[in-house]
Amino acid sequence: MSYTIFCKETEKWLKQNNLPYIPTRCETETEREARLLVWDKGYKHIFEQWLNEKRYKELISLAHSDWVKQAIVYEPLLKYFIENAELSCLQVLCERRIRYDIEHGLLFFIRQIKECEKTNIDPEIYNYIEKTTKVQNKILENLNRYIAYLEKTEIDLDYLESVKTIKKKVIDLSIRKSDLKVIKNKL
Repeated sequence: MSYTIFCKETEKWLKQNNLPYIPTRCETETEREARLLVWDKGYKHIFEQWLNEKRYKELISLAHSDWVKQAIVYEPLLKYFIENAELSCLQVLCERRIRYDIEHGLLFFIRQIKECEKTNIDPEIYNYIEKTTKVQNKILENLNRYIAYLEKTEIDLDYLESVKTIKKKVIDLSIRKSDLKVIKNKL
């Protein structure tokens, strides 16, 4: 929903400023690239406008949608929340992605590997071990980044230790869904 609103507001701003925003049938590659750069400019303008209006919930939803480049929304939003000590917003922004990757990626592959072992099927046949490692590395990268952000803030040390515990459990693949209760903040 936030993505649709964001795009409509971007389109409205581009239209008001007489900037190209609709592709044409005869558009050349150069014209297309120029139009996409203008869209990025519009995205950045609306992003700044929403930040000034403190529309954090919508911006976080937009960042989670993965429809807009991370460099335009996700990374600047992280930086803004850290600089302005918006810790609850920072937590919601980072935690959702980590929880999702663990719940829908890592735990799925761990279950598949255990199921293969029960039925004496080699998990390598389905590339489960390789896929598990790939998802695990992505989660660890996000956790490391999140821990680094938290260390820059005045976050409760117990919470920080809980996140580090989750990281350890991801490393040794002993993570359970119940371990994720700690990272379930909402706005």
